[in-house]
Amino acid sequence: MIFFLDLNLKRVYDVNIIRIDENSPKGCFKNQKINFLANKMNVIKSSNQYITEVKTEAKKISWPTKKVTVRDSVIVVAISLATAVFLGGVDYLLSYLIKEFVV
Repeated sequence: MIFFLDLNLKRVYDVNIIRIDENSPKGCFKNQKINFLANKMNVIKSSNQYITEVKTEAKKISWPTKKVTVRDSVIVVAISLATAVFLGGVDYLLSYLIKEFVV
């Protein structure tokens, strides 16, 4: 099939396959070029629509205040340090037990 793209970029029409000329390699049809252009225009149109939707959704975001961000960051750091100390203690204890009783 050959795809014909209308000027408003709203529709793609199907038409019959027509060889470019008799000397064209097998499988070389006009639809390849037209289909490529149609896909390229659809990508541009959908990209513009995506960017517009992202801007609209970004306006709806309610960002946390500085106070909330600092509080949550302190909590994350404290939990990370507590986990590191706990795992370090378990590692040290197991290493000590293995050296004393196994080796």
